[in-house]
Amino acid sequence: MLDSGFKEKIHHLYNNLYTILSENYEDNEIISVDFHIEKSLGFGRHTRICDALINDIRSNKFGDLVNDKYSLKYTISKDGGELLNEFEFREFVTSITFYMVMFNAVALIGDKNAGYSLFASQRRIYYNNYIVGLYAKDNINAHLNRKGINIYSLWKDNWNSDEHDQEVWRYQDCWPIYLLDDARELINYFEARYKIDIQPLV
Repeated sequence: MLDSGFKEKIHHLYNNLYTILSENYEDNEIISVDFHIEKSLGFGRHTRICDALINDIRSNKFGDLVNDKYSLKYTISKDGGELLNEFEFREFVTSITFYMVMFNAVALIGDKNAGYSLFASQRRIYYNNYIVGLYAKDNINAHLNRKGINIYSLWKDNWNSDEHDQEVWRYQDCWPIYLLDDARELINYFEARYKIDIQPLV
């Protein structure tokens, strides 16, 4: 599972998230991230990590991290454009990366009130129409705000190149690691590489 190539894919995703979030959020802005496991009818309550996972996996295997929760939140702190607490920010970005990779999850960054700044999976960032999906009564009302549209325009071709010789994450790289018996070894890898503890969902 964790050969050197896969580890570099993880770091590529981490770098993308670090760059986008650090460059597009200002002092005292709250960054909210909801994690969903994709279903065929679009994203809603039924696709949140805590609702999409079967109880045995959610409670018994990842009860310390997921249980009945599905999001992360962080208030960015900057002075003159510079991060004031680099460690906490890296911890936040590392945790986002972990949940995306472990659960093959889509991260919805933002909220329905302020709008969303990023819809991202390991392989793609998405525009509004992908997230809405097919009709379902509990689909989320998710639309990119101006910041999100700008990020999408700048990053849609660079998040994970479609050029075969440049593509980082391929379809076969993105799968539900959480189903493996030794899935929690991925936690050990993240915490050792980035020198942090994975944050539990809130």
